[in-house]
Amino acid sequence: LELQSKNDSLEQQLAARESQLAAQEKNEEDLLLLRGRYKALAEELARKEEHFAKVDRERSDRVKDLMAEIRSLTPHADDLTGITATMDQLHNVMTEFEEETGKSLKNLNEIQRSTLNLIARNKEEFDSWGRARVVESDHEVLLRPYCVSDAEIQITEQEHGTLQLSDALLHPPRCRRAFAQFSGRGIDSMTVSQLEGEIDRIFDAKYKADQHAQQNPEEDVAPAALLDFVVDYYLDLVQYASLAEAQLYKMLACINEDSLLPTYKQSPKVALFARFLGFCPLKQVLHHDVLGMVLHFRHSMSSNPNLQKPEDGSTTTLPLKDALDVAGAAINPSGPLRDGPASSAIFAALVS
Repeated sequence: LELQSKNDSLEQQLAARESQLAAQEKNEEDLLLLRGRYKALAEELARKEEHFAKVDRERSDRVKDLMAEIRSLTPHADDLTGITATMDQLHNVMTEFEEETGKSLKNLNEIQRSTLNLIARNKEEFDSWGRARVVESDHEVLLRPYCVSDAEIQITEQEHGTLQLSDALLHPPRCRRAFAQFSGRGIDSMTVSQLEGEIDRIFDAKYKADQHAQQNPEEDVAPAALLDFVVDYYLDLVQYASLAEAQLYKMLACINEDSLLPTYKQSPKVALFARFLGFCPLKQVLHHDVLGMVLHFRHSMSSNPNLQKPEDGSTTTLPLKDALDVAGAAINPSGPLRDGPASSAIFAALVS
């Protein structure tokens, strides 16, 4: 029994000892984990301290740069003194300018008052003309009052919007482009005699081109407008589009110079050519059909056997009867002039 009790006591001591060893091993494992975490935290703390130190250094450098920039931008006392003096001078100049403006306004008011005293017969007219405005109507500068009693002489909206067709000029886009491209480049215009010779050659070429188009309908080529034909005509001669456009500009410049002369000094052939080009006042533009009639008339007249060039060099003439027959054939190819009432009316209108 005594041995049995000792054995039980030893077993209890052994179990207690094993329990202590297990607890000690667990404590050692926890200690190792704590040491690992401490080491990681120490490394992270070192990195944070290094980062913060770097940020502090950058901030310090930036502050130094800003301080240097502020010092460089800070004006010197002498510079401020110069700016103050300049501002004072500007203030004095502006003051003098205001004084001069006031004097000028006073002078203008006196001129206006004197003018109104000259044209106004009483105080009512003086007040009326004092509220007037300057307008331009029919190429005249007029003084129009604002008073309701004078409404019948006011400028109306319809008058502002009315197009003066008699003064309107028709300049096709191709003409405007030619002037925009070559004006002011030292290109001399033609003389009137040179232009008249060019017109004859262009009319001859235009008549042949139109006849070819009429005789060959299968080619489906419509007769070109005279302005486009002129450029194509010179393009065939000079082979370069820019030179052809320059030649057109020379012709237009000559036409423009000739149109500024008095009517009795202008060339009728040049004026007619300008009307066919459309380079003229709007009401004077002639239709393409009229050009075809003129070309036919011109060809018929040149082929008339009675047409002879005078030996003294004067203008070529044609007997009246032959001229009427040629004109009638040009206007109404189906019969003479006297047999066509419509042709007679057209010819009479052209003559008038």
